[in-house]
Amino acid sequence: MIIITGGAGFIGSNLLKALNDKNLNDILVVEELDRFEKKFNNLENMRFIDCIDKNKFLNDLKSGSPKYKDIERIFHLGACSKTTEPDREYIMDTNLKYSQELLHFCANNNKSLIYASSASVYGESENFSEIQDNESFLNHYAESKLLFDNYYRDNKHKIHSQVVGLRYFNVFGPMEDHKEGMASVIYHFSNQLKKSKKIRLFKGSHGYEDGEQRRDFVYVKDTIKVKEWFSSNDISGIFNVGTGLSRSFNDVANCVLNYYAEGEVEYINFPEGLESQYQAFTEASIDNLRQAGFTNEFMTLENSIKDYLSWLNDEKNNYLIILPSWIGDIVISQALLKKIQEINKNCKIDVVVKSCYKPLVELMPEIDNIYSLDVPHGRLGLSQRIKLAQKLKNKYSCSIILANSFKSALVPWLSNIPKRIGYSREMRGFLLTAALRYKKHTSSMVNRYMKLINAEYDQSVAPSLDLDEITRKSILDKYKLGNQNKII
Repeated sequence: MIIITGGAGFIGSNLLKALNDKNLNDILVVEELDRFEKKFNNLENMRFIDCIDKNKFLNDLKSGSPKYKDIERIFHLGACSKTTEPDREYIMDTNLKYSQELLHFCANNNKSLIYASSASVYGESENFSEIQDNESFLNHYAESKLLFDNYYRDNKHKIHSQVVGLRYFNVFGPMEDHKEGMASVIYHFSNQLKKSKKIRLFKGSHGYEDGEQRRDFVYVKDTIKVKEWFSSNDISGIFNVGTGLSRSFNDVANCVLNYYAEGEVEYINFPEGLESQYQAFTEASIDNLRQAGFTNEFMTLENSIKDYLSWLNDEKNNYLIILPSWIGDIVISQALLKKIQEINKNCKIDVVVKSCYKPLVELMPEIDNIYSLDVPHGRLGLSQRIKLAQKLKNKYSCSIILANSFKSALVPWLSNIPKRIGYSREMRGFLLTAALRYKKHTSSMVNRYMKLINAEYDQSVAPSLDLDEITRKSILDKYKLGNQNKII
């Protein structure tokens, strides 16, 4: 049996997935069940024995419960990772005392313990090798991590089982969104760009120019490879887990901007009180890790950010809908949008439509972003379509083309959207990945749209515009429409 504390969290869920991919399912997830419940979404489609409360698990261990006699290894990743947490007692209970109890169990029962430390233990130092002269702390979180590292060091000579402390630098990657404010800058930059077309970086500090503060950004997939390597090699100690190469926040922002092919950087002041606790430079020394025998290369910042942003966009099932050109058909198409959201609970839907219809489409709450495309009837408007496609590239996993013209399928094709679904009209089949045969007058327009996602219309997805009461009443009064009277 393998134990993962914090198994629903960011790094823990990535480790669980990696173990599942190797057909390892005899895994117990240990979690803080009453906090940050959003993280448990990470466990969907994962395979494990159970997910139990961290205090119950610890009490069972301390009482000598026989149900844990077959434990092979504990990956101790659970912790309060909020660097601004003011409650020192809570952090010490959660991060230090709990870790000490797990160390006692593993040492006394000859079990392997691989635990998460942190690069925050280097404080203001600019020397990041694993020696105590380089270590200090700027907050309670870092203090708790350093205290446990030193507790292990003080007792290392007594311990004969494997104990590995991994000092993570700036880890980023899939399944971190539940961390909200503590999620990586890559996650936040992506969200900022989508909302405002701007990425906000801190102004210069600690002798660095605007956005030039540097960190060692390491992809979560690489941290999993390190843990897997130690699982196969009986080596103990405390090791840095980073790439060994610092990169500036400007570098990170440019990677995100290049991925989305739009936006700009805005430099902002530090929030009050943060600058004094801020690590302006980190760069892991990975000499000890290499000397231990780990030879894998770490992914470059550019490749890892591209991989992560592709996951962020594809994993959320982002849809781009090319709306029809007639107002009645646009209203009917809302039923399709509702059905898509019914099937894909967390999906995002953006649309392309003529600007004259934008006021109507804005009343459909299912839609996130509206992109206007105004090309005169009978014109191809290739340059306009290419420009829009460049803006939309790498944002969507699926596009549904409701308009039937050849040119309406060009933007999804030029955007290289993996799935492009529509009817095979005007010889445009080669632009689509799923081209359905068009049969005129064989079904209602709404079910013709529904067929594109293998669904059927029902009353639960009937079109319903999101009008406030004042606007609704003014329209009824303007056109003398009785609220109770049938119009047709």
